[in-house]
Amino acid sequence: MTDADHRSKGFGKQLFQYLVDWAEDKGCEKVALSSGVQRDQAHRFYEDHVEMDRASYVYTLDLS
Repeated sequence: MTDADHRSKGFGKQLFQYLVDWAEDKGCEKVALSSGVQRDQAHRFYEDHVEMDRASYVYTLDLS
């Protein structure tokens, strides 16, 4: 998570672009990530600023 004082300065988009460039250089066909449901701002970033598609929901069940 990025400190509030450093958000909205383009660092996340730059870091994400580095990841995409690295993955393409390695011959990867897809970049995927998992993000907690409570992270609304992160989800908006993924969908609006780096144009990721929401592909699924992840469900968990704690057994302990």
